[in-house]
Amino acid sequence: MGILSTLQYVLSIEKWIAEIVSSRIVKRIFALYSVHMKHTKEADIIQKGGVGILPTDTLYGIVGSAFNPDAVHRIETLKGDNDKRKGFIVLISSIADLGLFGVQLTTTQKEIKHKLWPGPFSILLPIDQKRFAHITHTHSIAFRIPTDTWLRDFLTLSGPVIAPSANPTAQKPAESISEAQAYFGDGVDFYIDGGVRTGKASTLLEVDAGGNIQIHRMGPVDPYGLI
Repeated sequence: MGILSTLQYVLSIEKWIAEIVSSRIVKRIFALYSVHMKHTKEADIIQKGGVGILPTDTLYGIVGSAFNPDAVHRIETLKGDNDKRKGFIVLISSIADLGLFGVQLTTTQKEIKHKLWPGPFSILLPIDQKRFAHITHTHSIAFRIPTDTWLRDFLTLSGPVIAPSANPTAQKPAESISEAQAYFGDGVDFYIDGGVRTGKASTLLEVDAGGNIQIHRMGPVDPYGLI
């Protein structure tokens, strides 16, 4: 192999390596590793039944494992509200997480959800009410895949969480960690600071098996503009 050919070969290898390093897959791996290094302690706390405050893609939320009745009850007590008729929004990291709740989607429902998620849309889906009576008194739960990549990565570690706004009932949602601390003090196990959050609550909607949409609460984005 001549010098020119060798040089071209080396340059092609360097270009290939650069493409790999800059690829979305590698970026996602590094992002997940970063979250793991920074917040693995908090994710472990949630897995063990603890609760905490963290920034979501809309507002600060008080979070706990969706599968732990004691954590859910603790959040109800902290907020001063145990009316499960209101239900809790559950944050998940991907559509695959719906399988953990026994949710089965039609092809049309999947197509719509791929257009709306990740995003500020909480979608009501049917579940086994007996199994999830600690979350809802109805036969549905509102799920959301958040826009923030770091939060989806965190949920990959912690598992699905309930995430009502970080405020006692009848009080305004906390817009900063200092406001959340004023509300809950040492009543929670951790705080993750995400700066000021003044977002609007997510759009709450329902999508039936045929793809028909019913909006229960309009949030910052109109879903009809995306589907």
